[in-house]
Amino acid sequence: MNDVSTSGSAYSIDLFLPIIEGTLKDKGNALTFTGSFANGSGFADLFTGLTGGTRFPNLPGGGTYNPNIDTGLAIFLPDGTLHTVDWRAYIVGLQYYLPPDGRFWISSNFSQTYSENAANFGPANGVFNRAWWADGNIFMDVTPAVRVGLEYAYFSQTYVDNVNATNHRFQLSAWFLF
Repeated sequence: MNDVSTSGSAYSIDLFLPIIEGTLKDKGNALTFTGSFANGSGFADLFTGLTGGTRFPNLPGGGTYNPNIDTGLAIFLPDGTLHTVDWRAYIVGLQYYLPPDGRFWISSNFSQTYSENAANFGPANGVFNRAWWADGNIFMDVTPAVRVGLEYAYFSQTYVDNVNATNHRFQLSAWFLF
């Protein structure tokens, strides 16, 4: 049995910027910008379920093995060399509390994820190397303990073979805060 290892690395830059400040008692007219940028290789486990469709290749001549690593972090190429999967991602968002008291607010986000080398780690029709996501939200605090919200979200993924898949989703949610 041969042990093979490799190392990954990543960095993230995050920002929370109150443009128009509010208070816990009076959120009305508060406006906030959020942003995050992450770049690296072998760190996809920091994003829930991100693999890009990459997967370990079949063994020459059949058989199985236990890679002992989460899918999407590092992959063996057919020549037997181990490589980490690169990812670059960012998300930006705005949140605005409507006057007079901030019981209603709206928010919107945009995100993009890209991999320079995901195409090397799976079939062209099963691996995506670019994804976009955007959403718009309306929230309302019905009482201090009950919140409702409505979201529209748009997803788009571009696969290595240049096929684009999109998804539109609406979600109605309710929360009981205690």
